[in-house]
Amino acid sequence: MAACSSDSPCPNFSYCPESGAQVCTPCSENCTSCISTDICEVCAEGFVWQTNGRCAKACDSLQIMHFCNNGKAEICSPLSGMNTPCSCGIAKNCAICSSPATCFSCLQGFQLNEDGSCDSCLPGSQQIGAHCYGVGNSHAIPDWQAALIIFLSLEVIWGVLGMVSYFGAKRLITIRDVKAQIQAQSDTKNE
Repeated sequence: MAACSSDSPCPNFSYCPESGAQVCTPCSENCTSCISTDICEVCAEGFVWQTNGRCAKACDSLQIMHFCNNGKAEICSPLSGMNTPCSCGIAKNCAICSSPATCFSCLQGFQLNEDGSCDSCLPGSQQIGAHCYGVGNSHAIPDWQAALIIFLSLEVIWGVLGMVSYFGAKRLITIRDVKAQIQAQSDTKNE
């Protein structure tokens, strides 16, 4: 391995450690530029960056609302263990898309901004190249979105309960009307 320093950087596929032996050290597999063995900045052609800092096989093409999981396209879902961005259109670093230009939630380490973008890191995360590393729930949503989801869920429940009570009361009235008609017919026959 070649010696390295800030004046003498390492070639692609290796990095110069900040401490210890100043010797070019290999990046992880399929990584052309890294800052450590575990953190890749740029993946080799045909590979895609993952939230764990490694590179995995890229997908040939991705439809909207799909992400690449080791070369296989899968539907974006917080339950799917996403480790690469959801394909939204022009929005970047989304875990879930709101539209082609905005995210509903961000990948791990990224912060959802008011404009629906995921282009900044969460507090405590570190931006390295175009990626955020460190803390953060990969699929966290802001408090206002959680409150909106709860509110809308309650609205749906209230709507269903209202429909049940309306149709239940209407059915009760209909049954009373039928009983009254039967009684009236019975009374007219008995006369």
